[in-house]
This record gives sequence, C-alpha cells and structure tokens, in this order.
Amino acid sequence: MNTQLEGKTVSGISQNLKLTNTHYFVIICTALGFLVDSLDLYIVAYAMPFMVTEWNIDAVTNGVLASAGIWGALIGSLSWGPISDKIGRKWSLVLTIAGFSVLTGAIYFTTNTTQFMAIRFASGFFLGGAIPIAGVFTSEIAPFAIRGKLTSVLGCFFPAGLLCASLISLFIAPIFGWRAMFIVGALPVILAVVCIKLPESPLWLAAKGRQEEAIAVLRRLGASEEDLNQVILEKAKDEQEKKTKKVSAAVLFGPKYRKRFAFTTSFYFFTNLAYFGFAMWLPSLLNTVYGIPKTETFKLTLAVACVAILGRAYLAWAIEKFGRKSMVYVGYGVAGAACIMLMFVQNLTLLIAILIIMPFFYEQGAGLTVSWVPEFYPPEIRATANAWSNSAGRISSACAPIIFGFIISTGAVFGIYLVMAGCFWLLCLLSKTIGIETKGKTIEEIEAA
Repeated sequence: MNTQLEGKTVSGISQNLKLTNTHYFVIICTALGFLVDSLDLYIVAYAMPFMVTEWNIDAVTNGVLASAGIWGALIGSLSWGPISDKIGRKWSLVLTIAGFSVLTGAIYFTTNTTQFMAIRFASGFFLGGAIPIAGVFTSEIAPFAIRGKLTSVLGCFFPAGLLCASLISLFIAPIFGWRAMFIVGALPVILAVVCIKLPESPLWLAAKGRQEEAIAVLRRLGASEEDLNQVILEKAKDEQEKKTKKVSAAVLFGPKYRKRFAFTTSFYFFTNLAYFGFAMWLPSLLNTVYGIPKTETFKLTLAVACVAILGRAYLAWAIEKFGRKSMVYVGYGVAGAACIMLMFVQNLTLLIAILIIMPFFYEQGAGLTVSWVPEFYPPEIRATANAWSNSAGRISSACAPIIFGFIISTGAVFGIYLVMAGCFWLLCLLSKTIGIETKGKTIEEIEAA
C-alpha cells in the first residue's frame, strides 16, 4: 500500500489523527445513542410482567408483544442504511433517536394490546436505524489503530441500557406503574437535539464529493494545515471522479462482497436469535418459570446487566490485543458450554449463578456486531451493508421471543438453552471459515483483503 498517497486522502488523514475533543463528542453521543436504543428495547421486557397481569396475556402473546418493536426495526434497518448513505450519518442519527423517543412516550396512553403493538412497531422503525448508524459513524471517524477499541466502547452502553431498564423497573414501575417507564423512555429526545451539533463523517462527505466540507470537518478533528493543503491540491484532480462515483447496493451480492455479506448477515442473525430471545424473556423466565418474585427477579437482572457491561468492557480492552476472531472463539465458545450446563442443572442457586456469569462471555461476541461488522465495507456502502446485515438480526430477534415463548409454553425450557448453544458455536465455526481478521488494518487494507 502506498502510504504517502494515503496520507493525501481524507480517509488516510482521518484514520491517522490523534483523538481530540470533537472525537470524544462524537463517541459520547453515539455511545449514548446505543444506551437509549437499548433502554427503549428492554423497557418492554421489564414492563411485560406487569402487562401480563393487567391484560391477562399468555406466553405466546407475550412474545408477540415483545417482538412488535423488533419487526418495525427490521423495516427500519432496511430503510435507514440507504437513507444514511444518502443524507449522512449525523442527520440520520438525529432523526432516528428523536423518532423512537417521541413514540415511546406515546405508549403511556395505550389501553390495550392492539394500540401497544401499533406504536411499538412504529417506534421500532426508528430503533432499527439508530444503532447501525451510530456504529458506522464511530467507525468512520475513529483512528484505525484504536478503531476496534472505540467501537467496542459503544457496545458497553448496550447492556448499560439493560441496567437502566432494570433500575427503572425496580424503582419507577412499583410506585408509578408500568406506563411511567415509557415516559422515561421518551427523555432521549434531548440527546437528539444535542446531536445536531455533531460534525458529519468526513469519509461520507469525501465519498459524496463534498471535499470542502470534509476538509472543514478534518480541521475540526485536529488535522494539520499541511495535511489539509495536500488534500486541497489533489481535489481538482479527483473532484469530478468523486462526484460521479456511485456505488449500488447490488455490489453486496456481487463476487467481491457476497461472501462478506453472507458472513455479516449470519453473524447478526444468529447472535440476535440467541441474545434477544434470552434477554427479552429473562425477567419472565425467572418470575414465571423459576418462581422467583418480581422484586427479586429485577434484582437478579440488575446483576446480569452489570456482568454484561463487564463483558463488553473486557472486549474493548482486549479486541486490539487478541483480534476479532479470538474474541468470538472465547466469548461464544464458553457461552455455548454454559448453555449446555443450564440444560442439566437442577439446583436453583447454581442455575442462577450460571445465568449471571454467562453474559460476561456472550457479550464479548455480541459486541463484535458493532466493532467488527462495519469494518468489512468501504464508506460508500458501509451504512447500507451494516444496516442490511443488522436487518437479518432484526428478523431473528423478532422471531426469538415468539420461538422462546412457544418452547417455554411446551414445558421444555431446556430447548431455549439448546438453541442458544447452537447459535454460539455455529458463529465460532463461521468466524473461523469465512470471517476476515481486521485487527490493525486500515480501511484500504481491509478492502483489499
């Protein structure tokens, strides 16, 4: 690779910058975007035990209600990737966070399951775009040497949303009722307003031929005038090419990207099938299957959330040391073994201990949907590829609560652990056979792999 030439490009300069306050501002906003998206998702799981009592809901209906927002998120994932590639990362993030926040607050006024499902489906449309866009935004603005670490930090905030949801269910719902939980879920609209101050992704601007704007963002990110002058010098030569460069999403199914796209969609699909089936059912599983009182259930899920955050934090620390594939092998390998143990454990105390410890490992694998998947694609199609891969995960995460609910209704609870183990170990195999190790590589080097 010609590093001298790379240093004259927007991408080359952006990937070699030192972190500045502007970098931190973007990272904080995108990380909070992860948190509020997760909070919005998990609020439903924690409201379910109260809704089951009030509306007399059976296990299958419980699963359908829990997945309503995820079906909306599927449509959102398919839509917001192309939208983001067209209007940019910043405004896509603003619109998605504002959209799901307002609609989540509207759930306070629902009086039946039909109204609840309709509003959750609509809010899901915006939920489906927020996380893929936040992940791509951070990946594009991060220096390549710590790109995996920074995007993994975002992942830490997803289980933090679970922690916040459990705290809300513990302290808000018993006093003010379950509907008040959704009023809290409307507060992230404040974050949407703050995100208006974010800079746009310089890589996206350059890919759109908006060189002057890209240079202005690079200056805001701390680029030297010497480097910026080099970009300006090459602008005249490349401007027409960049303006006319259009990449169709159809390339994802062509010879260059189809294996990558098959891998990233599979990674999302099987991760979310196990992850969300378990996470969305955990409060009800502990309460209705294992007979643990609601208050104790919420305390246990609080412990699960704390361990999950530790798992994501470990990923952020270890990802640039050991690489992406190693994190899959250890995280999902051990989590799969824990699931097999859960199939046979009879002692409730031991079972709860495994349920609490297991998230430390599976979160290491799940976090790679944020830090690894976007790295497979160039800026021109990154948001679309990431969001469409995410849409595969939305399909499985929408089906998972229903599938898990059906399994639980048959009394064969061990079946949910068997499904989870199968997903985790299959992902280890896929990572070994068709995954690409991206540790320490620039976007250009990954593109050439």
